[in-house]
Parts: sequence; structure tokens; C-alpha cells
Amino acid sequence: MKKASNITEMSPLEIQLNALGQLPKSEVPPFLLTRIKARLEEKMEYVRPAIAWSAIAGVLILLAVNIIALRSQQHSDAEQIISTMHLNSSNSLYQ
Repeated sequence: MKKASNITEMSPLEIQLNALGQLPKSEVPPFLLTRIKARLEEKMEYVRPAIAWSAIAGVLILLAVNIIALRSQQHSDAEQIISTMHLNSSNSLYQ
């Protein structure tokens, strides 16, 4: 930060930064971080293993059902799609 001889030459940001530099440093109570970590660990909630395994099993069952449904679906060719959508399959539009 540049030192200005006149306060009018300083930008508002520099004035505020100089004011912040004059504040006394605060003291941190001993073991503050340890106490914060202890409180966070108290608040943590874990998912019970039975619930986790049930969710995994549900996702795997849904995945298996989707794979079976996709494999059992017959692959339709273009002619079947065209007839289903009632489209004209010939290229002779202007005849």
C-alpha cells in the first residue's frame, strides 16, 4: 500500500485499510479450535448401516429392472416406426 502525504490523495479503500490496520489484534481463547471440533463431532449424524444397505439394494433392484426392460424391448426398424407414426414411407412427394 502506498503512503500518501495528504489524506485527500488516498482512495476511500486505502483510508479504510489504514483504519483497519490500526485496530488491535484480538486474542483467541485457548483450545478454541478443539472445542469447535468437539461440538461439530457431537452434531454429526451417521446413517445406520442397515439403512445404507437398504438404499443400495433398492438402487440395484431398480437398475436390474431397467436393464431387463431394455433388453426385452424389441428393436423396431425404421418401417415399423414410420407405420406407427402414420408417415408416408415413399420419397415421391410430388407425383
